[in-house]
Amino acid sequence: MQESGGDIPEQRGYIRFSLKTHVNFQIKRPGEAPASLDSPAHAITKDISMRGICFSASRRLMPGNALKLFVFFERNKKPIHLEGKVAWCMQQKGREMFDMGVELLSIDKTDEKEFMGYIRKRAAETENK
Repeated sequence: MQESGGDIPEQRGYIRFSLKTHVNFQIKRPGEAPASLDSPAHAITKDISMRGICFSASRRLMPGNALKLFVFFERNKKPIHLEGKVAWCMQQKGREMFDMGVELLSIDKTDEKEFMGYIRKRAAETENK
């Protein structure tokens, strides 16, 4: 198990934006029906991009785990529904918390406009700084 703070090569092709908000996630159980999910868990996001999200949670996930994510952007009462795959997971130094990077694979069609709008807004804010 790696601890955070190690040298991980940068592999992202999209701009990341700092984001501290709530996310609930569920592991999609392998080999079972597509709707079969593990019990939900809670986490706090660290950053997000068009193709990925990073969050901290008290539960360790394994690279390759398929996830259903429910992200609560600050102005939404309803979460944005995303699906992704764990790319990496590292234990935070001296804590029973884990930082995880998740590659986003799909966005619920009803949430796509909201998600893309949020990312574009954050990109414009970053460019204007």
